[in-house]
Amino acid sequence: MSIFYKELYSDMIMKVKCGSYHGQKIKAKPLLLYSIVMMIEEGLVHDNRVYFNKMSEDFYKKVSDVYSATITPYFKPFYYLQFDGFWHLKGKKDRFITDRPSPKFIRENIEYAYLDNALWDLLQEANIREYFKSIIESNYLK
Repeated sequence: MSIFYKELYSDMIMKVKCGSYHGQKIKAKPLLLYSIVMMIEEGLVHDNRVYFNKMSEDFYKKVSDVYSATITPYFKPFYYLQFDGFWHLKGKKDRFITDRPSPKFIRENIEYAYLDNALWDLLQEANIREYFKSIIESNYLK
């Protein structure tokens, strides 16, 4: 895979927009991204589809525990990561944007999430997964 895409997605990952709460950066989106990389590594995500289900939520919580992060409800990063440019939501209907996402809204309106195809292809390589995990750790989790 092209060095161009590796650099492009490195930059995009380092620019993930994180909110703050009482002066603390909210790490939910980087934690979700890290958990997605881990699920790909373990063969739990196939065909570039991440479903809003208990397995992916449990993985997100597990990664949050490892990094002693305050757990933001899973539905929030699952929904809001779409605004960072490489995570997309496949809707069940034409309109699936809301100001107030909820687990119910996601279950009723979102079929699954997926990554840019070029990022998905990159993440099929073990050394690239390690590289992106290190970027996420050093920029958000330490």
